[in-house]
Amino acid sequence: MFRRAILRLAALLLCSGIAHAQITIEIDGADKALAENIRNHIGEVSEVEQQRPRLLRKKLDNSVRDATQALGFYEATYTYSLDGDLLTLHVTPGEPVLWDAPQFDIRGEAAQLKELRKLLENNPFQHRQQVNHGTYDTFKRQLLEIAQENGFLDAHYLQSKLIVDIEHHRAAVILQVEGGDRYRFGEITYDGSSLAPDVLRNLSPIESNSFYNKRTLAKLQRNLQQSRYFREIDVRTDKRADHYLTIAVHLSDAPRHQFSIGAGYGTDTGPRAKFRWERPRVNDRGHKLATNLEVSQSQQTLNFEYHIPLAKPLDQSINFTTSWEHKAIQDTSSTLGSFGTFYSDRYAQTWTANYGATLYDENYRQGSEPRKHTTYLAPETNFTQLVLPEVVDPLSGRKVWFDILGSTPSLGAPTNFLRVDTGYKQIFNPFGQQLLIGRIEFGAIATDRIDLIPASQRFFTGGDQTVRGYDYESLATTDANGELIGGRYLNVASAEYSFKVADRWRAAVFTDTGRAFNNSDESWHKSVGVGARWLSPVGQIRVDLAFPVNDSVKGWRLHIFIGPPL
Repeated sequence: MFRRAILRLAALLLCSGIAHAQITIEIDGADKALAENIRNHIGEVSEVEQQRPRLLRKKLDNSVRDATQALGFYEATYTYSLDGDLLTLHVTPGEPVLWDAPQFDIRGEAAQLKELRKLLENNPFQHRQQVNHGTYDTFKRQLLEIAQENGFLDAHYLQSKLIVDIEHHRAAVILQVEGGDRYRFGEITYDGSSLAPDVLRNLSPIESNSFYNKRTLAKLQRNLQQSRYFREIDVRTDKRADHYLTIAVHLSDAPRHQFSIGAGYGTDTGPRAKFRWERPRVNDRGHKLATNLEVSQSQQTLNFEYHIPLAKPLDQSINFTTSWEHKAIQDTSSTLGSFGTFYSDRYAQTWTANYGATLYDENYRQGSEPRKHTTYLAPETNFTQLVLPEVVDPLSGRKVWFDILGSTPSLGAPTNFLRVDTGYKQIFNPFGQQLLIGRIEFGAIATDRIDLIPASQRFFTGGDQTVRGYDYESLATTDANGELIGGRYLNVASAEYSFKVADRWRAAVFTDTGRAFNNSDESWHKSVGVGARWLSPVGQIRVDLAFPVNDSVKGWRLHIFIGPPL
């Protein structure tokens, strides 16, 4: 007995140590979907199974049966041959089993759910269509999930059957669901946060005594996360006997002070550094404070933002901003200070509107014009829409913006003016991983004296994000000395085609055109180029080589930019 046990153990150890041979499986007589399903069910064939026909036959019997029945072939037969590392199966599927009319019985108030009625009306068990077990399993799961996600938390199957009549090649689905009582949202309690109770309540999308909905509960979690007030969030629910669902939210506040330091490089700015200090929670009312400092060779900016949330904290707020900027780019030299107050409103999830006014104090020299100083108040409205997945390589997305501001001498401006800037960018993927990115932008200033318009409000173009192949803000109307004075109007357009060349690399070709001008007969500036996109773990890094076309500017320019494509 001992010797026999030792031999068995040795045999088991030998078998476990044998590597799986790489067997190629060829299947004929079946369509692509059926052949792939059979191949998946067979999986790997070990050396032991190759050497022992009875084991191989049993494996193939079970695999072929399960694979063919799953796709509606209940009378399939097969033969096989094994020649070295080639396993060949000849499959005869036989007549497929087809769906008969399904039978559904939803008991209780759940039967009135619009989502459930729509699912049942559009059920996949179309008469005389071929049976598919995956379709049945998916539908069965979806039906119960919809009931439970809409408040019928105790919903369960009284009966779920897939009855197959092999003789007549028919199959019927019978699903009977007991919906039970529908749950409502009950009391929500919060602990662990220093925020005032009404601020926490304003972050909740849940209406008292409303029917439970899983999406609404998920939105509560999402709202708490997007508020950035908290370091940890734990939302727990408890079903009560009276069919109310109580919610306990355990929170841990985010640190009172948050710091971030960054560095980067852009062809437009050269090396740049950034420092940000943020207080995500100034007081128990949820006020926020942020300070940003950005420094590059040509531009230095310091700004403060104070954010006061309103009744809908994630969507509505009053914002105060103050900033200082020094800029020395091309023929522009300016120092600009500003203080602004805005009411911000987000709607339809993707649109943001800002209404307010900014007080500007600007000291500037533009081109060969004498240095000027002006202080003025400019009412402003802007609308922005950004739809862009938060991934390194988005395959779709769009950005829309519309900005209008103006001033008059009664508000301190040197002259009457109204400035409008609007644009649209879109990522298309008509060919899967191959992308088309388009951009158009228009701007105009309504004024009689463009020479009196402050430099910060005039139009310039050229650079990484507008017309590549040209220096940053190097394209605009010039004076008699050939120095840039800025334009009253702006036109910019670009088109780019990119395609994957490796897992984390894209190649691109593009063309840009644009002008900042005062008269319609001023020239357009065009460029063409090629580029590479590294989809790095920290973000998309774009490198472009652009060439001006039919222009006095010759040669090529290298553009490097880190950030999303929109």
